[in-house]
Amino acid sequence: MADDGFSEGAATARREVRAATVETTKDARGALVASLDAISERIAGGDVMGGMQAVIEFLREKRAELGVVAWREWATVVIDQHKISTQMYQCPLTRRSKEKPRGYPGDAVMLDHIYGLGSAACAPHPTTFAGKLYFHGTNSAACRAVRQRRDILAREIDRAAENAAPRKANILSIACGHLREIELCNSVSADRIGRFVAMDQDQDSLDEIERSYPGLGLEKVRGSVRDIIRKRFEYGDMDFVYAAGLFDYLVDPVAMRLVQHMYGYLRPGGRLLIANFTKDVQDIGYMEAFMDWWLIYRSKEQIGALADCLPEGEGASISSFADDEGSIAYAIVEKPL
Repeated sequence: MADDGFSEGAATARREVRAATVETTKDARGALVASLDAISERIAGGDVMGGMQAVIEFLREKRAELGVVAWREWATVVIDQHKISTQMYQCPLTRRSKEKPRGYPGDAVMLDHIYGLGSAACAPHPTTFAGKLYFHGTNSAACRAVRQRRDILAREIDRAAENAAPRKANILSIACGHLREIELCNSVSADRIGRFVAMDQDQDSLDEIERSYPGLGLEKVRGSVRDIIRKRFEYGDMDFVYAAGLFDYLVDPVAMRLVQHMYGYLRPGGRLLIANFTKDVQDIGYMEAFMDWWLIYRSKEQIGALADCLPEGEGASISSFADDEGSIAYAIVEKPL
């Protein structure tokens, strides 16, 4: 009887906990919806910039409060179904990320919007509601970080050319997108690059490179991380190998294997660079909830640790840093001479 009483008491306690959890969830959902209602009304009332900043800050705080599992459920169900989503999807940048016309978020066309290039010429007029959302979106912390990343890549390409002189440098860009960083490279315009391999799994991106830069002699290669790991490609004379927007999608074991192959492509004295968004990017909640843009985030320590897979005897030099706002972290590995 004692056991039965204990079992019955435990069952009753579990029911009470579940009931309390349901009520707490209802209360939390109600509070979330009320906050989104207020922000939505603020935006509809004309304060687009203030409302957008408010929703970014609110979602970042809510993400931290709920934890990974609960946040994903709320972001994909509660927030996505709220009326504010209709407002957010009037932004071409947000809508493209959500709809994923090339099958993935953050595609090269989206980067062109961030850079103010290419298809960005079709951006809505800045005085319209969609135009105001677009202006705010393309000037968000994440987009500022992407533009700074482009600057960093261009500087590293020029550095590789300087280090290789008097010969010309060989460069490999993995998951190259539209390769817009070459427009900022003095070494490219000065013809100080020998071989420039642009690799991407998206043929549309490679076709755009062909249209945009027909006279630069770029070597366009269609390939993926899987192709690299399976040793479909073999290089050994690269002065600089980089992957800017790829590691955000790779789990550690795959990321480490890719680093090993990138390092193997380098000639002595060559450098590789990898980049990764961090959890400190201010728009993290907005990116996930409205743009359906979910990344694997790494700190500068974590991205630097991806190079720990290299043999100790190699003597590789590893350094890591973050951008001005801490939104993207970088690791640079230099192969000894």
